[in-house]
Amino acid sequence: MTNLNSFFFTMKILSFMLTIFIGLSHCKQDNPFFTSLKAICDNTLHPNTCYDSLFPLIDSNQNTYDPYFLYNTSIQVAMDEISRVNVNFMNILENIYKNTYLSSVLESCRDSMSLALYNLNRSLLTNGSALTTRETRTNFRVWISGVGADLQTCKDGFKYAPNEARDLVFMKLDKASKLVTTSLAIISKIDQLMISSPENLSDDHFRSNWEPDWLSFGEWKILDTTNEAMTPDAVVAVDGSGNYKTVTEAINAVPLGSDKRFVIYVKKGVYKENVKVDYRTLNVLMYGDGMNETIVTGNRSNKTGSVTSFSSTFAAYGDGFTAKDIGFQNTAGPENDQAMALLTGSDRSVFYRCQFEGYQDTLFTQKNRQFYRDCKIYGTVDFIFGEAAVVIQNSDILVRKPLGPTAVITGQGKSDPNSISGISIQSCSIDAAEDIGDVKAFLGRP
Repeated sequence: MTNLNSFFFTMKILSFMLTIFIGLSHCKQDNPFFTSLKAICDNTLHPNTCYDSLFPLIDSNQNTYDPYFLYNTSIQVAMDEISRVNVNFMNILENIYKNTYLSSVLESCRDSMSLALYNLNRSLLTNGSALTTRETRTNFRVWISGVGADLQTCKDGFKYAPNEARDLVFMKLDKASKLVTTSLAIISKIDQLMISSPENLSDDHFRSNWEPDWLSFGEWKILDTTNEAMTPDAVVAVDGSGNYKTVTEAINAVPLGSDKRFVIYVKKGVYKENVKVDYRTLNVLMYGDGMNETIVTGNRSNKTGSVTSFSSTFAAYGDGFTAKDIGFQNTAGPENDQAMALLTGSDRSVFYRCQFEGYQDTLFTQKNRQFYRDCKIYGTVDFIFGEAAVVIQNSDILVRKPLGPTAVITGQGKSDPNSISGISIQSCSIDAAEDIGDVKAFLGRP
């Protein structure tokens, strides 16, 4: 029996190695895409930038090009450019502009570039065989798509900046953005070529149920657990009956970089604070006593001096963030332009039985994979917007009266055809939150 088990184990190893070999060969052999650098770069959105950045770093005498070397090289080139921009032009702007608004914009940009570098770094390959799994390829495509969103967030912050500052930012970030799209084009092409490899023929990436394939059974079971049955690691209560009085204090208590789920119970009450979940704060589950009972509220806005990404009442960047039975508000009002209740760039984030109340830009689904179910979303203009791959299910979308004659529900920001991005609204109701008179409401923009 031992010998038989050993035989089957050996056969499994051989089968796995054969799958890797065939998958890699499928990418490199007899494929015109990898016969010249020009052929590769011609498949990107910016062929000249692609060629000029990669040509000095490769052996031009090769007959074929290793797709994994090219992919990693393109990532490293993009990281170097973003690092250079972050250090050089940020210091220049900081010395020129001393006003409070520009300081806020620069701080937002520094945050965005740190996030961009983090996502590019984790998209680097340690070995070529990692790309034989579709999950890895999808992760890389999602994260690199998010880098484009980070750079765009930086640009958007300069909307009300002096023209010379805005022009400088756009010029400096132009090359970085093009290099990121090059990396995204290469990994997307590799993914396309490997779709028909043996690993993918039997790989099941879809479920018959409503939940996304990246939401594990264990995670869904936690969501389905009654709040009374939960065992929190921290309790927040305005009246002092918990471990902390503010949500921020509880978030700051989460160990950075931990893979362990950290559960925070936020008791009934109104929490007037602006909360940020750092990208190093992972796997937080935060639940309350109901979307109308546990409320996190703020009133920051563009008009009151906050750059859009800093106007959010609650911002979640750490992967695996989950919220349940909580309300998020921004009470700035329609006259104050962009004012977000929630910004999330958390990959694989889930919001269950939550409420988002605001006017313009209520819900900023900035990037990565997000899932919303049984929620309520209120707003006036572009109140569900961003570049995430987001699914909203079984929820109420409620249009408030805007200042102008038109309300627009979604503002999807996809700018790269290779990015994993889009808004999917399934089994939801769309209605007026109040009497909106003659206002015309549209689901999206043309």
